[in-house]
Amino acid sequence: MVYYKDFAGFLEKYEESKNSASNETGALAHVKLISGSDQDALKGKLERMTTQQTNPVRHISYWVKGEVLSLESLIAAITYKDDVNKMKQKTIADIQDLTETIAKLQSGKFTFGGILKSDSSKKESAVQKATVKAELEKDLINYDVIKKFLTIYLGTIAIPNFKRQRVEAYIRAMGRMTSDEVLNANNTLDCWSSFGTKIEGYNIR
Repeated sequence: MVYYKDFAGFLEKYEESKNSASNETGALAHVKLISGSDQDALKGKLERMTTQQTNPVRHISYWVKGEVLSLESLIAAITYKDDVNKMKQKTIADIQDLTETIAKLQSGKFTFGGILKSDSSKKESAVQKATVKAELEKDLINYDVIKKFLTIYLGTIAIPNFKRQRVEAYIRAMGRMTSDEVLNANNTLDCWSSFGTKIEGYNIR
């Protein structure tokens, strides 16, 4: 686009300087392809072509960015599914620690957390920890449910949709690029065909 616009300016300056040097006299003084105010002047058409041209590659750029973001999202979902196992194992370890701590508090054995507590405070602490333990045991069951839901969702919905949508996105991007290329080609053909017709009119071989 920039090249054609600069090229139009260059041709106009060339014709003007040529005509100025010859005072528009001579056998070929009438030859003007791009300068002049007559209806046959083609500078306007050449400049319009530069404004009508579009960059078809932008559709491919958007498509590639979309592919990257979609793939990152799918990877994040799969990673989270795998991380559920880690969260479950951590919960199991926390339950085990709480179980041991509760047993020590109830039996009056030494614990770092209960070193300065009275017997009644130790019992109250044991009850609180038992409540936390019960919640963690519920979480343990929920992790299995979440893992099953994620596995089924990824296998039956997310991954098949990802594959289908990626193909559709590719086709749409190429379709838009093709439409832009055809439009650009038609604009270019119209412009240079007009130049060709004008040039043929001078009958110079």
